[in-house]
Amino acid sequence: MSVIAALLFFISSIAIFKFAISCRDYTFLNVFFIFYYLFQFILAVIILGINSDFTINLIGFSLKLRDMLLPFSINAFVAILGVLAGMKLLNLIFKTTCPLTLSQKCMLLGFNENVELFSFILGLLFIINILSVFFPIYIINVFSLTFSFVPVIAGLMWTKLKKENQIFWISLLFINALFHSIQGSRGYAFIPMFLFVFGYYISIKTFYPLLLHRRRIVIVVLLLTILPLLSKIQDFRDYYGRGIDVSVETTSDFISFLGEESMNSVSSGMNGSLGRLLNYPNFTIPVVCPSFISHRGFDSMGDEFKSIFVLNGQANALAALNRRSSLNYGVGALSKYGYYITEKTSTGLSLFADGYSRFGVVGIFVYSLFYAFILGLVEKIALNLWSRNIILSLLFYFYILNAGILSYGLTYYSFLKIILFRSILLFVVGFFIYKICFARKKIS
Repeated sequence: MSVIAALLFFISSIAIFKFAISCRDYTFLNVFFIFYYLFQFILAVIILGINSDFTINLIGFSLKLRDMLLPFSINAFVAILGVLAGMKLLNLIFKTTCPLTLSQKCMLLGFNENVELFSFILGLLFIINILSVFFPIYIINVFSLTFSFVPVIAGLMWTKLKKENQIFWISLLFINALFHSIQGSRGYAFIPMFLFVFGYYISIKTFYPLLLHRRRIVIVVLLLTILPLLSKIQDFRDYYGRGIDVSVETTSDFISFLGEESMNSVSSGMNGSLGRLLNYPNFTIPVVCPSFISHRGFDSMGDEFKSIFVLNGQANALAALNRRSSLNYGVGALSKYGYYITEKTSTGLSLFADGYSRFGVVGIFVYSLFYAFILGLVEKIALNLWSRNIILSLLFYFYILNAGILSYGLTYYSFLKIILFRSILLFVVGFFIYKICFARKKIS
């Protein structure tokens, strides 16, 4: 019966996914979230095919993935319906007025004479991402997180850049990946690479479509080689610790570690790669709540909402990290559901898990509808900005895409806080970039 229900979820969700594509009104993020839930379901099925006894160990109890698949499927279907409802509601209220494809935007940008300077300045901003390894202070981290998306724009302009600029960007991406891998930060290491590859793909598709087939093969091979690296980085982090200093010695240790043969079994190796792509709270919380732990309801929701408008600063940011396990909202709430939360915990409380932990199935639907509306709104604002300033539009659009995609593990208040404060910084810096590179020669 469980297998049939899970199969029905998959078939129905595919149909909704196709319908969402037809009514997305040039937006992407809400379609991504529907796809993300489908991906998590497929991932769980693959993991169970490799190891039917796959277990998630929490404090006080352990849960079998096979027992969590059906509850996840039911709640994911509710979340997908919520996303679709949010999309349809937004389309009734707010329309996209500048329906250019990424290829068309890439074409306009690529033929501008100042793309070399634009790319170089973006590279200088991306260097902050590397500096954050050595100087983990608040202001550098804010700049780093705000402009971590810029490799996608470098990829968009790639075929129009001189070799010197291309070498500059390849060096930045490699150094960034190496240093952040040593510190055990897989996201900081490889997400910029994924973004660059996406931009590069659009660039090839726009300017050299005849080479697209061969480049697709290269991109697929590159992505397949990264997956085992994620497991290796996790093993290195488990052995040496997360956030270690980057030095000649630790770099040598990391390179040697990559060359060593893994002592893990096939099952353990799967747990280190595919298993780590699974969003654990999305699967565990619908099982343990309310059977073992009651719903949170409106507990600390006022404090949660107020935190959206609080800018921490260096001292407060460190204090917030140290005490987040004691908070009754955000990632701190996970400590109620068997998760061990510290200042270095990378597990996040997603919108899905947050909504269910508060109000059950109703919470998932309402949270998903609200979030889909907000995601689509900010994305459409970024798209419509193109007719006024294409550089600010491009920067804001890819910033929203990057932040929106990475919000799969965030609660609503975390995403809104990111959008509220970092967007201001983005527009200020973006305005100066526009003045330096393009103000004298308007592109449209």
